[in-house]
Amino acid sequence: IKGVHYIENEQFPVPQIGYELLADGTAKQTMNPEAMKPAEGDNDSGWLNKGYITYTLFDGSWNAPHYQAQFEALLGK
Repeated sequence: IKGVHYIENEQFPVPQIGYELLADGTAKQTMNPEAMKPAEGDNDSGWLNKGYITYTLFDGSWNAPHYQAQFEALLGK
C-alpha cells in the first residue's frame, strides 16, 4: 500500500443495469452503454478507472444529507 486517499462515493452513479418489461409479463435485463464510459471524477468510480482499489468505509445511506455532519466529523473535516 502506497498510501491512503479519502474520496467521496459517486453521488449520482450512472445505472449499470435496467429492465425492459415485455408483453408476456417477463422482463429482459439490459445493459446501459453510458455505464461503460470511463469516469474521470475524484470519486470512487473515477479512482477505480485509474487502477486504484477503493473500499467503502461507511455502509448505509452514505450520500444522505442528514448524515453529512456525522461523516465529516469522522473524517476530521
